[in-house]
Amino acid sequence: MKLIVLAGFLALVPREVVAAYPERILNSHPALLPAFGGKGMYGRRVHEAVAAAGAAESGFTVHWVSEQYDEGPILYQLRLPVAGLSAEEMERFIQAVEREIYPALVYRVWREKVAVPDIL
Repeated sequence: MKLIVLAGFLALVPREVVAAYPERILNSHPALLPAFGGKGMYGRRVHEAVAAAGAAESGFTVHWVSEQYDEGPILYQLRLPVAGLSAEEMERFIQAVEREIYPALVYRVWREKVAVPDIL
Protein backbone atom coordinates (compact mmCIF):
# COMPACT_ATOMS: atom_id res chain seq x y z
CA MET A 1 0.00 0.00 0.00
CA LYS A 2 1.36 3.40 -0.94
CA LEU A 3 0.78 6.11 1.65
CA ILE A 4 1.39 9.81 1.91
CA VAL A 5 2.02 10.62 5.57
CA LEU A 6 1.55 14.15 6.87
CA ALA A 7 2.68 15.51 10.23
CA GLY A 8 2.48 19.22 10.89
CA PHE A 9 1.33 19.92 7.34
CA LEU A 10 -0.51 23.25 7.38
CA ALA A 11 -1.75 23.64 3.81
CA LEU A 12 -4.96 22.23 2.42
CA VAL A 13 -4.07 19.25 0.22
CA PRO A 14 -5.13 20.05 -3.36
CA ARG A 15 -8.37 18.42 -4.47
CA GLU A 16 -6.57 16.66 -7.35
CA VAL A 17 -4.09 15.00 -4.96
CA VAL A 18 -6.86 13.84 -2.61
CA ALA A 19 -8.75 12.40 -5.59
CA ALA A 20 -5.63 10.61 -6.87
CA TYR A 21 -4.93 9.00 -3.47
CA PRO A 22 -8.28 8.24 -1.80
CA GLU A 23 -7.80 7.00 1.75
CA ARG A 24 -4.05 6.88 1.17
CA ILE A 25 -3.10 10.24 2.74
CA LEU A 26 -2.77 10.17 6.53
CA ASN A 27 -2.63 13.20 8.78
CA SER A 28 -2.15 13.58 12.51
CA HIS A 29 -4.02 16.33 14.34
CA PRO A 30 -3.12 17.40 17.91
CA ALA A 31 -6.66 17.21 19.35
CA LEU A 32 -9.71 14.99 19.33
CA LEU A 33 -11.51 15.70 16.09
CA PRO A 34 -14.04 16.91 15.21
CA ALA A 35 -13.53 19.34 18.09
CA PHE A 36 -10.70 21.86 17.76
CA GLY A 37 -10.10 21.22 14.08
CA GLY A 38 -10.41 23.12 10.84
CA LYS A 39 -8.61 25.96 9.13
CA GLY A 40 -6.21 27.77 11.45
CA MET A 41 -6.33 25.07 14.13
CA TYR A 42 -2.77 23.83 14.35
CA GLY A 43 0.13 23.71 16.77
CA ARG A 44 -0.20 25.68 19.97
CA ARG A 45 -3.44 27.31 18.72
CA VAL A 46 -5.19 23.99 19.15
CA HIS A 47 -3.92 23.54 22.70
CA GLU A 48 -4.81 27.13 23.62
CA ALA A 49 -8.37 26.50 22.40
CA VAL A 50 -8.58 23.24 24.38
CA ALA A 51 -7.28 24.96 27.54
CA ALA A 52 -9.63 27.94 27.07
CA ALA A 53 -12.58 25.55 26.75
CA GLY A 54 -11.60 23.91 30.03
CA ALA A 55 -11.55 20.45 28.46
CA ALA A 56 -10.58 17.64 30.82
CA GLU A 57 -9.15 15.59 28.00
CA SER A 58 -7.59 16.05 24.61
CA GLY A 59 -5.23 13.86 22.63
CA PHE A 60 -4.55 13.34 18.99
CA THR A 61 -6.36 12.05 15.96
CA VAL A 62 -5.06 10.26 12.89
CA HIS A 63 -7.38 10.62 9.94
CA TRP A 64 -7.55 10.15 6.22
CA VAL A 65 -7.16 13.45 4.43
CA SER A 66 -10.18 14.82 2.59
CA GLU A 67 -10.80 17.99 0.61
CA GLN A 68 -11.56 19.91 3.82
CA TYR A 69 -9.32 20.63 6.80
CA ASP A 70 -9.51 17.86 9.43
CA GLU A 71 -12.73 16.32 8.11
CA GLY A 72 -11.56 13.01 6.64
CA PRO A 73 -12.58 9.67 8.15
CA ILE A 74 -10.96 9.07 11.54
CA LEU A 75 -8.65 6.09 11.72
CA TYR A 76 -7.43 6.41 15.30
CA GLN A 77 -7.84 8.64 18.36
CA LEU A 78 -6.03 8.59 21.65
CA ARG A 79 -7.64 10.40 24.58
CA LEU A 80 -5.30 11.88 27.18
CA PRO A 81 -6.05 13.67 30.47
CA VAL A 82 -5.16 17.37 30.23
CA ALA A 83 -7.15 19.02 33.04
CA GLY A 84 -5.05 21.73 34.70
CA LEU A 85 -2.33 21.76 32.03
CA SER A 86 -1.31 24.96 30.32
CA ALA A 87 -1.38 25.05 26.51
CA GLU A 88 2.41 24.70 26.49
CA GLU A 89 2.36 21.69 28.85
CA MET A 90 -0.46 20.12 26.85
CA GLU A 91 1.44 20.60 23.61
CA ARG A 92 4.60 18.93 24.99
CA PHE A 93 2.62 16.05 26.52
CA ILE A 94 0.53 15.29 23.43
CA GLN A 95 3.48 15.64 21.06
CA ALA A 96 5.58 13.22 23.11
CA VAL A 97 2.87 10.56 23.02
CA GLU A 98 2.03 11.23 19.39
CA ARG A 99 5.69 10.83 18.35
CA GLU A 100 5.70 7.36 19.87
CA ILE A 101 2.39 6.12 18.50
CA TYR A 102 2.02 7.77 15.06
CA PRO A 103 4.97 5.95 13.44
CA ALA A 104 3.74 2.59 14.76
CA LEU A 105 0.26 3.27 13.46
CA VAL A 106 1.59 4.31 10.03
CA TYR A 107 3.65 1.14 9.89
CA ARG A 108 0.65 -1.05 10.68
CA VAL A 109 -1.51 0.66 8.08
CA TRP A 110 1.23 0.32 5.48
CA ARG A 111 2.54 -3.16 6.29
CA GLU A 112 -0.66 -4.88 7.26
CA LYS A 113 -3.02 -2.85 5.10
CA VAL A 114 -5.13 -2.28 8.18
CA ALA A 115 -7.74 0.44 7.83
CA VAL A 116 -9.99 0.06 10.84
CA PRO A 117 -10.16 2.18 14.01
CA ASP A 118 -8.88 -0.21 16.67
CA ILE A 119 -5.51 -1.09 15.17
CA LEU A 120 -3.20 -0.58 18.14
